Amino acid sequence: MKKFLPILILALLLLTLTACGKKNEGPSIDETEVTATDLNVATTDAQAFFSGDWYGWWLVMDPKGEIEMEDGDWFDCCATIRYTEPGVATMILWDEMTSKEEPLANVVLDVSETGKAYSRTGEFLSNPVTSNEWSLSKDLANYDNMLCFSSTFDDGNASFNYYVEMRPWGCVWDDVEENELPYYYEDWYLPLVNSNGAMPGTIGQ
Repeated sequence: MKKFLPILILALLLLTLTACGKKNEGPSIDETEVTATDLNVATTDAQAFFSGDWYGWWLVMDPKGEIEMEDGDWFDCCATIRYTEPGVATMILWDEMTSKEEPLANVVLDVSETGKAYSRTGEFLSNPVTSNEWSLSKDLANYDNMLCFSSTFDDGNASFNYYVEMRPWGCVWDDVEENELPYYYEDWYLPLVNSNGAMPGTIGQ
């Protein structure tokens, strides 16, 4: 199902992208296999912030080429972030059209002790995510206790910009405007949270 953000919110997100979407210079890191484990190794509170389950939404902007999505389409998403060794975590991201087993994205992150995370290697919609292409930080978000990041998808046939905004699973989004809430927030997310339900591997079911 397609959902459209109001034009004003889209404009504000485009401004956010100038801060949230910059590719930060970082050390060149060799690629490693993208796998997640239950090992959670965080040496600082800033690193520990990333570890866990996340829920939010992602947004499509300026799509071009052979693509069925439209400008302003947005979709609920979930993610897990698990440390596999100190300072290195794996992020698995899925939306309402995918699942944890067959995710939207699977990316290795390098997380600094000061609370900045950068992609090392991985895939988004089966397209490579390169070193430092993703930059995640709670300091870039519009609200407290939130992660945001943005990037560009381009596989040669289709391209679009995308923006992701998430909070830890279990958070109540009562400080967010109603038209900025995830689509399934009230009918699916809140009932699960209120019943202490674990984050499922699919959304809206």
